[in-house]
Amino acid sequence: MNFKEFRLNKKLTQSNVAKLLNLSRSCVAMWEAGKSKPRTDTLIKLLEIYDCTIDDLIQPYTKIA
Repeated sequence: MNFKEFRLNKKLTQSNVAKLLNLSRSCVAMWEAGKSKPRTDTLIKLLEIYDCTIDDLIQPYTKIA
């Protein structure tokens, strides 16, 4: 799964997530596009919002070649 899939599974918009994190919608869009990554403190909040573990959220980004 990726950031967008977790967000959609919770039936949230990018704006919803951004508001919960007190960030701009473009920040959320950039994470989902792979153009940036959330800070550690924000990542912890995302785990709570998406009700998942760190492994669930970052596994697609840590595949070993």
